[in-house]
Amino acid sequence: MGYYTDFEMETIEFASEKEAVWFAHSLSKDTGLIPKQDGVFVGGYSQDNKWHNWEKDMVTFSLAFPEVLFSISGEGEENDDIWKAKIKNGKSEVVNAVLTFPDFKGNW
Repeated sequence: MGYYTDFEMETIEFASEKEAVWFAHSLSKDTGLIPKQDGVFVGGYSQDNKWHNWEKDMVTFSLAFPEVLFSISGEGEENDDIWKAKIKNGKSEVVNAVLTFPDFKGNW
């Protein structure tokens, strides 16, 4: 058993199709994400994935492609586990969703 998360990676533009093919293959093999590759563009997604080392893996990918800004988001099993991350040149930043409710208008 483990914790499942749905992941989505925004489409990324690589400098060459060779780099895009390598990344798409590595993404599929190392992470379980299903890559979407078209020429120099690669995105990806997965549902119910146990990719626990996603941040470490993405930092490693970012070091291989230091000029590329990777954007990935996740939605976990828990209702409040929604986040987005940006990773570039070995550095990552993760922000968690903030759920709020508007004030009632009192029209009752």
